[in-house]
Amino acid sequence: MKRVIVNADDFGLSKGINEGIIKAHREGILTSATLMVNMPGFANAIEEAAKYPSLGVGIHLNVIRGKPVLPPEDIPSLVNKKGFFWGNVFLVIQRVWARKIKINEIIREFRAQIEKAQQAGLALTHADSEKHFHCFYPVLQKLLPMLKDCGLPRIRYINQICSLKSPKMFVLSWVVNWAWRRCRSQAQQLKFRLTDNFFGLCTTGRMSRSNLIAILKNLPPGTSEIMVHPGYITPEEMAVTKETGDYRLWQEREMELEALLDPELPKILKSNKIELINFGQV
Repeated sequence: MKRVIVNADDFGLSKGINEGIIKAHREGILTSATLMVNMPGFANAIEEAAKYPSLGVGIHLNVIRGKPVLPPEDIPSLVNKKGFFWGNVFLVIQRVWARKIKINEIIREFRAQIEKAQQAGLALTHADSEKHFHCFYPVLQKLLPMLKDCGLPRIRYINQICSLKSPKMFVLSWVVNWAWRRCRSQAQQLKFRLTDNFFGLCTTGRMSRSNLIAILKNLPPGTSEIMVHPGYITPEEMAVTKETGDYRLWQEREMELEALLDPELPKILKSNKIELINFGQV
């Protein structure tokens, strides 16, 4: 059996991103989205998610950019003098290694973000994170027990290795895989329900029609997640970027949205005997 979750990151980033995600679910093959609770589009995302209960909604944990949910004084190592997160994942990782950022503050902020989403009425399906920060080993080993305690025993599992053609993504993929090799048994002991495969790390911002079709036609048996970033770029999105840092995905979002709406995809799913699901069905 082949089952696939098509998950959109950045739900709640802005109204334009939300509109693209909802359209990709309503008219395309998108089945799941992960919510950023500390961004301007959060309230709109909650409203839209309520209209489409078939859309699985998880949490996109974020301590990279924007403002925290907790008061800045409660997590001083995580924020700069203006009360914002540091705005760059490599800087955050560097500060963690230098012990300038405390892991317990990261976990506390993550818990607060989960609780904010749950208090808004969402039955969260799973967790992932901005820039895959949850797959950073010092974070992942502490995050798993907290997620289980929050009643959230599903998390994005990444086992994709990228090509040497992109040295940066190649190194990132190996770092992520190493963390999961260290923590997979812990997740299994805690009875996490993980997917078997992940696609999208090596094509971040490049999930074109051809790339999406190639993944689907070569999908392995079991349950897989495909990560995408659909959306519409609006002045609001540009304002968010100026305040919180560059997301680096602009026209790519609308290209990915168009790919998810391609009318040939349902035929490809059917001919390859692939079932669309969300994380709540894992």
